[in-house]
Amino acid sequence: LYIIVGYVGYIILTQNMARLLGSRLHALTSGDLRDRIFDLAQRAGVKLKQVYVLPETSAQLSNAFARSDNSVLITNSLLKNLSRREVDGIVAHEIGHLQAKHPQTSGTITVIVIVTANLVFGFITSLAGLQNATPFVFAAAVGTANLVVFFRSRRNERKADAIGVSLTGDPEAFIGGLARLSRLNLMPL
Repeated sequence: LYIIVGYVGYIILTQNMARLLGSRLHALTSGDLRDRIFDLAQRAGVKLKQVYVLPETSAQLSNAFARSDNSVLITNSLLKNLSRREVDGIVAHEIGHLQAKHPQTSGTITVIVIVTANLVFGFITSLAGLQNATPFVFAAAVGTANLVVFFRSRRNERKADAIGVSLTGDPEAFIGGLARLSRLNLMPL
């Protein structure tokens, strides 16, 4: 029941997020930036589907994202505030995520951990005679999945860093781009 409710909730959330962002996302259909990104993807052996730009809103976010549909999303703020070399370094990092299939495996791992943890925690609570603990079991399973994904994400980020730097051959621009993103997003370096 929890899996069905979770899946339906996931579908509703993704459709609404797509609808919310879809009206604001702009696909890059031509231009130097698109060509550079597709060239990086080709060098990485990634079949890139599309590059999207998210226009600025009242909350300025400077970032780039690898999506599970083999596309890359870049915020306009990132493009406006970083140099060409820095943009290429940051995008190469995102292509590194796509090459290593991080977006796809994170979702799969989350589902596997939630199902496994539900079974294990459910078995433990039934042995302990705690029949009314089902909501706590599910919450513990989701928490466990989040922890597993968090600890895996550190390794994934380091791997994407290495792939991105190898694609551009420009570690200084990548480091400079990360430092500038930290300052723009008011994050600690």
